[in-house]
Amino acid sequence: MCKLLMSINPEHVENILAGRKKFEFRKTKCKEQIDSIVIYSTAPVMKVVAEVEVKGIIADCGYSSAEKIIKSVMKKMHFPTFIFYPIVKFGANVFGDIDLDKVSPETAVKNAKVPVCFIHGKTDDFVPSYMSEENYEACAEPKKLVIIKGAGHGLAFP
Repeated sequence: MCKLLMSINPEHVENILAGRKKFEFRKTKCKEQIDSIVIYSTAPVMKVVAEVEVKGIIADCGYSSAEKIIKSVMKKMHFPTFIFYPIVKFGANVFGDIDLDKVSPETAVKNAKVPVCFIHGKTDDFVPSYMSEENYEACAEPKKLVIIKGAGHGLAFP
């Protein structure tokens, strides 16, 4: 069992616990499967205020491969991928300590221990909807795929 400690501003904690705030985004990806999240309210409260169990994942506009999405964006910008992709890959490794060959959403969903709902807009012009379909096919857990006709990137609301 793996727990994640999240430090959150007291104003946001209050809204989360009251149900007014449904999401708390982070820039850093967890290295392990998370079973529960311990919520720590920062100053002036400075204490653990809740622990919540992770019951499912909502994957909105998910890409299936770092290489595929980066090359897709490059093509839309008319950049030759054979020149620029190696530069981006090098930069991700040097400046972000990220090995793009090891970033695999498909592998992550294969190892999911909770249900996953994949949501994607059919007319997403940034992350093609087929990528959510690939992730859905790779997922072993209970899963659902929702493709919203006419919805663009980040705008798929069932």
